[in-house]
Amino acid sequence: MNTAANRPATGGRNNIGAPGVLLGTARLLTCIAEVPAFRMSGKILRALGVSGSFALAQAAYIVRFLWYVNLDKIAKLGPWGIWAVLPIELLHGITFAVNWSALTTHSTRVAPDGFHSSMNQLINTVHWGLARGIGSTIGGSILARSG
Repeated sequence: MNTAANRPATGGRNNIGAPGVLLGTARLLTCIAEVPAFRMSGKILRALGVSGSFALAQAAYIVRFLWYVNLDKIAKLGPWGIWAVLPIELLHGITFAVNWSALTTHSTRVAPDGFHSSMNQLINTVHWGLARGIGSTIGGSILARSG
């Protein structure tokens, strides 16, 4: 999902003539949003549990993707145009930081004694390597066909 969310954050807006400063500002906001979200993730995990935190992150992804899909309509509602993408980038804190915190918490709980680091490395490998590669390949194929 992270790969799919990052596509509109960079290439998707670049394809429709978004200025470089918008692309940089959007990326900056996604990074800034992670800091308080990681800081609050412990409280969120205690309040919602692992499953609830995953659900919150997935709900945030849905809102984020719906915003991207309707960006052209949202942009026409006011004078901001394509810059209307910036507010939704703040949800990255939830979609990444809360999701990642829940994932690592869960993996630590289910890992056998002495294998916590190995389990977290496996998750990193699958997420950043395998899943990102598959997501980019499938997503790229879909975008190539649909435009």
